[in-house]
Amino acid sequence: MQLNFRYFGYGSNMNLSSLNAKGVQPYTSRKAELTGWRLRFNVEHFFKHEGGVGNIEYTGDPNHKVIGVVHQLPDSALPLLDEAEAYGYGYDRIEVAVRDQAGNTEYIATTYIGMPEFINNSCKPSRRYLNIVVNGARQANLNDAYIRCLETTKTHKNKAYPVFHAPKHIESSFTEQSLQQNPLYTALYGHVFNMQHARKRHEF
Repeated sequence: MQLNFRYFGYGSNMNLSSLNAKGVQPYTSRKAELTGWRLRFNVEHFFKHEGGVGNIEYTGDPNHKVIGVVHQLPDSALPLLDEAEAYGYGYDRIEVAVRDQAGNTEYIATTYIGMPEFINNSCKPSRRYLNIVVNGARQANLNDAYIRCLETTKTHKNKAYPVFHAPKHIESSFTEQSLQQNPLYTALYGHVFNMQHARKRHEF
């Protein structure tokens, strides 16, 4: 018999397409509320052009609510979520008590909160990320007022980053197989970058 757990998604993981892309297939998904917390977008993304991503902060104020989705998941989904959420690097994993939107049933659910060293209250979500969150909220049929609040969230404005100019001579060529033998190299737009001297937060 496959064991399972409940997971409370409040950001991009309300969106089933986003979850599926991470290899996570819920048994069931239902709307839920987390009282005494508020939604923020203050976890600074590993890459600055993405601004901030979703987070929840405890306030203890009963007027503050985060509305999201409780997914019933197989235990095999937990390491996939840990990897997708950068558990131990950008997010911590906790348990919270959420209720269905009728307020009748309480669930203990796993969720993720930003680690202090990644919190930047000046961050705003990228338009790309916010679109995923809003689409997930619509898909879950969250209440209209909450969706409107998400839709009107101010988004991150990118700086004018300099254009990347590739070297004029080719130092090395890689195949998919040879690239896999160099875990500190990453490929982007046909170029290969050595990441061994990247910022420490990119270690993940």
